[in-house]
Amino acid sequence: MDNFEEKKEYYYKIKDIEMQKKIRNTWQRLISNKIYRAQLKRSTNIKDILSFPYIRAFRKILPQWTTLDSTAVICGILAHVDENGRELLEDRLAIKKGERPVCSEEKLYLLVHSKTCDELYKNLRRLISHIKGNIDPLSIIDFVLQWEDERRNIKKPRFNKSLIYKIYNKYYSSKI
Repeated sequence: MDNFEEKKEYYYKIKDIEMQKKIRNTWQRLISNKIYRAQLKRSTNIKDILSFPYIRAFRKILPQWTTLDSTAVICGILAHVDENGRELLEDRLAIKKGERPVCSEEKLYLLVHSKTCDELYKNLRRLISHIKGNIDPLSIIDFVLQWEDERRNIKKPRFNKSLIYKIYNKYYSSKI
């Protein structure tokens, strides 16, 4: 996906095109390193991920307010994302007419209302494996950054810009 301009408006936290390119390049290096990718896929919590060198690479690129735990969640989850993933997370979760939902309402609730980075990692990992990794990596990073931002109360978003509203609105939009 070379045309970054067309999706820029969908990301709330990573709007800078240069940052998006650096993130994609680092992610490409991560998934091309089969040994690290396999080890990251076997990781069950964020403590297992903290020793990987890609943590440092992502820490240099991501906003400075991003915590080490959130960076570990991002690094661990990106190992599960497929190379050809193009759909945004909230679009992938949306219920299509005549089809079964990608995840249940309960799993969606657990994902959006995760209290810790470990809970978020486990819930996202379960979701990503369920959809077979077919997702845009930038939308995962944006999701984690927005989740962290709202949990730490850095900026209280307007309700219609909040993560919960964004996810649930897409989830139920085509159901009505």
